[in-house]
Amino acid sequence: MKTLSLSGFTLLETVIYLALFSILLTSALTVTYQLLESSNRTRHTLGQVRQGDFVVQKINAASMGSSTITVVSSTTISIVRHTEGEELRTVFKVEAGRMLLSRAGSLFQFITPATAVVSDVTTTLQNEQFTLTFYIDGTPFRFTNNSYE
Repeated sequence: MKTLSLSGFTLLETVIYLALFSILLTSALTVTYQLLESSNRTRHTLGQVRQGDFVVQKINAASMGSSTITVVSSTTISIVRHTEGEELRTVFKVEAGRMLLSRAGSLFQFITPATAVVSDVTTTLQNEQFTLTFYIDGTPFRFTNNSYE
């Protein structure tokens, strides 16, 4: 007489393997999602830092060799530089959450994108040192110069 040999998985074994596979797949997807979210937050933070550094560099370039820095209002500063008998005025101001720049009386131009919100602009004068502090999306930036008015 011949014996019939059945090989394969039982229904219970198959259900257990599917459950373990589901748990592993769910874990892998959760980790992938967290990595993507972390990457997006890092990219956003780097964008903020680039925007703030760009604004500080613009202010620094305008103030190099300047004779006066005037605080026009709580959100506006004017930097005057005299070169070759000519007065070059650069004005920075915050309006509707964006930093604007005007050179030599030209129209104001945005120097921060619409996605970056500039807020909490403060100017201080301490120990003959002018400091401008501002925030872009909650990240603080500071410009300091010894020329002031």
